[in-house]
Amino acid sequence: MAKSLGEPLDGWDVEDDPGDAAQQLAAVEREMRQLESQIEALLARQGVLQAERERLARVASAEARAPRADWQGSFEWDARVAQLLRSVFGLAAFRPLQREVINATLQGRDVLCLMPSGGGKSLCYQLPALLGGNGLTLVVSPLLSLIQDQVLGLEALGVHAAALTSLTDKDAAASISKQVEDPSSGLRLLYVTPEKVVNSKRFFAKLEKVYKQGRLERVAIDEAHCCSSWGNDFRPDYKKLGILKQQFPETPIIALTATATQAVCEDLRSILRIDGAEFFRSPVNRPNLYYEVVPKPAGAADLVADVAAWITANYPGGDSGIVYVLTRKDAEGLAEELRGAGLSCAAYHADLDPGHRESVHQQWSAGDLQVIVATIAFGMGINNPHVRFVIHHTISKSVENYYQESGRAGRDGLPAHCRLYWRFGDYMRQASVVVMDTNWEPHLRGMAQYAAAHTCRRALLACHFGEAPPPCHAMCDCCRAADAAAEAAVDAAGGKAGAAAAAAAAAAGAAGAGAAGAAAAAGGEATVPLKDVTEAAKGVVQTLEAWPGSEKRATLIQLVDKWRGSKDASVARAAKALSRDECEAVVQQLTVEGHLRLTFGFTAYATNAYLESSPLAGSLLRGNRQLLIAAASARGSGGAAAAAAAAVKPEPGAVEDMRQQRQQQLAQRGQAGGEPGGPGAAGQWAAEQRAAACAMLEAARAQLAREHGTIAAAVLTDHQIRQLAAQQPRTQQQLAGLLGPDKAEVYGAALLAALQCGGAGGSTAAAAAAGQGMDAPRRQQQQQQQQQQHQQAPAKGKAAAGKQQAGKKPQPGKPAQQQQQQQQQHQQQQPPKQQQGPKPQQQRHQQQQPSKQQQPEVIVLGSDSDDDFVVRPPKRGKPA
Repeated sequence: MAKSLGEPLDGWDVEDDPGDAAQQLAAVEREMRQLESQIEALLARQGVLQAERERLARVASAEARAPRADWQGSFEWDARVAQLLRSVFGLAAFRPLQREVINATLQGRDVLCLMPSGGGKSLCYQLPALLGGNGLTLVVSPLLSLIQDQVLGLEALGVHAAALTSLTDKDAAASISKQVEDPSSGLRLLYVTPEKVVNSKRFFAKLEKVYKQGRLERVAIDEAHCCSSWGNDFRPDYKKLGILKQQFPETPIIALTATATQAVCEDLRSILRIDGAEFFRSPVNRPNLYYEVVPKPAGAADLVADVAAWITANYPGGDSGIVYVLTRKDAEGLAEELRGAGLSCAAYHADLDPGHRESVHQQWSAGDLQVIVATIAFGMGINNPHVRFVIHHTISKSVENYYQESGRAGRDGLPAHCRLYWRFGDYMRQASVVVMDTNWEPHLRGMAQYAAAHTCRRALLACHFGEAPPPCHAMCDCCRAADAAAEAAVDAAGGKAGAAAAAAAAAAGAAGAGAAGAAAAAGGEATVPLKDVTEAAKGVVQTLEAWPGSEKRATLIQLVDKWRGSKDASVARAAKALSRDECEAVVQQLTVEGHLRLTFGFTAYATNAYLESSPLAGSLLRGNRQLLIAAASARGSGGAAAAAAAAVKPEPGAVEDMRQQRQQQLAQRGQAGGEPGGPGAAGQWAAEQRAAACAMLEAARAQLAREHGTIAAAVLTDHQIRQLAAQQPRTQQQLAGLLGPDKAEVYGAALLAALQCGGAGGSTAAAAAAGQGMDAPRRQQQQQQQQQQHQQAPAKGKAAAGKQQAGKKPQPGKPAQQQQQQQQQHQQQQPPKQQQGPKPQQQRHQQQQPSKQQQPEVIVLGSDSDDDFVVRPPKRGKPA
């Protein structure tokens, strides 16, 4: 027990026994150490209590400022919010949770918002920024491409936004800085990177000035999962953003992300100091996405051929897509090989000039490029709702990354395809790249478990994020295979016997559509035949534990060789009962499930991957765990899931059919005054007119986006296309009532021309009339092509065309030559009088069918990492 201050030590008097001074000194030092230890413990406890006091104070302050409310209720700003939604953003209604999030942040609450990719997170802070008079919204975003895309889109909507990044030149930065401090500048949103916030004292001083003026209305932190070291994209500077709440306590923070587990959410609250934040979460399920995993061909040439053939066969109409690769070397190689396969492609990676990268981004956004093949460096926040497919050339580094990357498909709500190539070698290769990342192993292992699983993909994703498995409706390869197995059983046996066989198949794991998701929830039952290899797997662990040397690790090939040649008769017998491929599958499955773990050895020339036992291996040896692998029949050919994946491929032309269906849906969803036509011929005609108008407006939108250097959605949203097609405005004033005066002034002439052509059932030649702002060289080239077509037409056709032109008066506002050429093309496309011409949709379908010479264009993006890691195990046969 430590003495109180001034109390003498027991049994010691220096004057009586000076010879014991050394012993007593040692006793004093011991007591001093005890006191120091107690002080250290008390100080640590004091720190814990102070942190808890600060947290509770923040929660209490937030609750006192804005008591919890019904965020779906009525608020004083409702009318203004609805007006901005229509006039600025061109939307008629909010998506799920958007209104609630906007109400919460407008009432001054901190908000943590989880919405899937394409769920409309950006609107949750962009719209409130327009309600604050001269206030400023600070947006922290991790990627330059994301920032550029957002600013570009806002400027196209007439919203004054700016960015301060490493790409901002000195003069522009000075101008923006002045606007930040000037209340009359009209600047509403300022985008910055986290590095700008935490590393620039000058910029932070400007923020403090804005805060003191009462103009810092809110801080939006996009991709907030980057704050957490448990997240999939941890950025150290993000973790320092808590300084914003510390310095600006009265400014509400809204943190948004598409990918965060419960643990990450709790981490975000603490890091950003928003413990009392309102929490909004949308379901992670994307019912329009079809998920599939296919075996990755061993040969590079076979893989390239498969990717090229799949894109060409399934999307000949040029629908947008993304392909993800791992490294810059992959990007360059894939680009070259795809060019050799007949696809137009180029590589895109961090070594390219920023201007070139931005140009490629703009071309893809405008629809001039079909496919971008990317790493996660491209894609966060990219505003392209019409991506029809996402291909993963290599597995992502985490399930969160995969969910976010694949989620860039189908943001328009129409069916889209998520295709992942998988082989175990990619697990080791990806591990060699991310080995320096925090918590890389559980993240990557979770991704490998998803790829190697034989249960419902949708259920796996939902369970990963802590949600109940949703119905799949055969929208993944595993459930599609289960359906196929059940149907095959019925067809084979017929009648009651077939139904019984199907029921037996379902009980064995080959459940029907939607049932596979329930099976996964109940216990993850598989949709392919499985083989129990638990006893054999124990021999793998025993072989590693008996490995010579102290490190007890081996490469995969060394481990399989040593295991199959074990001196332990029972171990060797169990191994040799399996084929070599099955033995490798056992080791791979042990690694994927965490019984074995990867370690690395680094040399000047390569990164070598090794396997060693993990603590989980003990439970396998004790008989507490079971190991299953796919049966050889299912594994060798890709199994029933691969067969089902092949069955789901659309026939050539199916994509065009889907596009026509989309046009009909756009037309039929028209707002006020745009109800679908009634029954009978009149109603059918009205629906066809709207579909034709939608087609023309889409063509005009793409053309205007190219001309103005912006994205298509910034010119017209899908909702605005539906409105225009339904209401058919004929004047600039009517157009301004639907789009707002700014858009009507900039795009009005072209859009009215497109509507006139679409409403008259015009052909794609009218796209030229719709694009009156078309650049002169392109217009001249089109005119020359039309002249050549006219000259090659039969003499009779020329005479007829000339006769018709003679009876027409020139139209005001158009050059006579342009009108004549359009009339010629229109005449050439008119059907004979005695035949009924094709409907507008059918015309567009015929015109957009690609010729044999047409090929999809592909742009390949590489990794932004500095090195291309290659896993090269030592030579086979000898232990490392």
